[in-house]
Amino acid sequence: MEDKKNYLIGANILDNLTTGMYTDSRIIFREYIQNACDSIDQAYKEGILAPKTGAVEIYTDTIERSIVIHDNGMGIKADEFDRTLGNIADSDKTLGETKGFRGIGRLCGLAYCKTLVFSAKAKGENTISHMRFDAEKMRHLVNQNQSRTDVKYSAVDVLTAIITRDSEPSKDIEDHWFEVKLVSVNEENHELLHKMSVIDYLSFVAPVPFGKNFSYRSIIYEYIKKNGLKLDEYTIKVDGDQIFKDYKTHVSTGKGEDHIFDVQFKELRDDRDELIAWVWYGLRNFQYVIKADDPQRGLRLRKENIQIGNEDALQRLFREDRGTHYFIGEVHAVSRDLIPNSQRDYFNENNIRNVFEREASQYFGETLHRLYHAGNDVSSAIDKIEKYKNQEKEYKKKEKNGDFIDTRQRQEAEEKVKKAKRTADEAKKKIIATTDKYHGDEESPINKVVTRIVEQRKADRYLADNDEGKKGGQDDTPDKPNDQTNGSTNKKMKKHWVDRLSAVNSKERKLISRVCGVIRECVDEKTMEIIQQKLEEEFK
Repeated sequence: MEDKKNYLIGANILDNLTTGMYTDSRIIFREYIQNACDSIDQAYKEGILAPKTGAVEIYTDTIERSIVIHDNGMGIKADEFDRTLGNIADSDKTLGETKGFRGIGRLCGLAYCKTLVFSAKAKGENTISHMRFDAEKMRHLVNQNQSRTDVKYSAVDVLTAIITRDSEPSKDIEDHWFEVKLVSVNEENHELLHKMSVIDYLSFVAPVPFGKNFSYRSIIYEYIKKNGLKLDEYTIKVDGDQIFKDYKTHVSTGKGEDHIFDVQFKELRDDRDELIAWVWYGLRNFQYVIKADDPQRGLRLRKENIQIGNEDALQRLFREDRGTHYFIGEVHAVSRDLIPNSQRDYFNENNIRNVFEREASQYFGETLHRLYHAGNDVSSAIDKIEKYKNQEKEYKKKEKNGDFIDTRQRQEAEEKVKKAKRTADEAKKKIIATTDKYHGDEESPINKVVTRIVEQRKADRYLADNDEGKKGGQDDTPDKPNDQTNGSTNKKMKKHWVDRLSAVNSKERKLISRVCGVIRECVDEKTMEIIQQKLEEEFK
């Protein structure tokens, strides 16, 4: 019979499970909230908590540099306390039924403080149990293990050296809770103590309700109710302030605000027509991507209403990298086989993940791709129409006021207006083609967006105003004064700018006109206007 071998789990595993696990220190709040929500769910199930009374409270103390995360869930019985918290990666939770299940998330705080303390009280007991981890000592021992050849610690050696256990009596036998405390948070992790930073992070990561400022929350809740879906939501507070998902009815783009005017839904189903995920996203004009500093940006992936990864977790499933940045919204994984990986930045590899990616890629790469391109194209087309109208208006104004320096400048301006009109006519055709393509399909998100853009910017009025002219065969020359008219008004319209310079004679005006024509070739339009203004002030 083969002899049993003594296998060793080195101390370096603790570094991997703490410092090496996360890129953002604030993720520790997600990990502890995840465990707290599982405890609250169990308390609901066993009737220890009344429905909707579960709560997670976070307290930060910038003076003591401490953080407390407290929940009123099941707590932990005194005789189970050591095994539950002392054993690593040995969770009793069931895969697919709870938010956490690996039993390693509780260690995350060890990377960010000097001492990590777990405390718990179970209903029906008069004992409060405490377990303290000397995090500073742990990092020292792990560092020794990595840097010295004469030192080799196992994970058990380190845990034994850093854990202490004690208890105290409790007067309230009915009380039940669990608490995590980070003592002396590291100086370099100051963001963990910044209340608004924590709130900003959790308002999109944590399983909290939609804020009342998001007027489409009722539509989303109605969809959930109508389709028999589940959306876990909990009361979570930071220093007494309750957190809500911070979605708004407007987004910030490089060209100003764009407004959400509706929300759209989509179900993703497997080959047996079973629901694996559902999606909601906001509809807007989609002319520009949402700015990176807008915290709403991105179609966000969630499981059990807790965010998976960051706002770009689904980016690669879009046809273009920028695709997800046109949207606000969420993809809620429903299938129990869509299992978050240990870092909770995506799902474990399995067949159902492949199906999810296939269905999501198809919808993102087709419908959503066409959606933001249609919005972008129609908005850009209207911009071209408006540009032509403004150029034409400016031309007529300069013609009437005699603002052109000479005939050459007038002709150049006239050609620009002609070119702008040709571009505007092509843009008008594009709008008509896009509108006609999706006309009548009231449920199509593309039809909703295109119709909204056209109505909002009144491009349909432009189309109506110009259809008759197009049919009549009018050319694209801007309106000019009628040369056959001999009225005084017409003569005034035909003047050049130099005719305003009454302080100089006709010969001098011609010279100034020629000089200005040369200068105009060397400077921009705005500078030329300033030069003209100065000359008027001097010679008028």
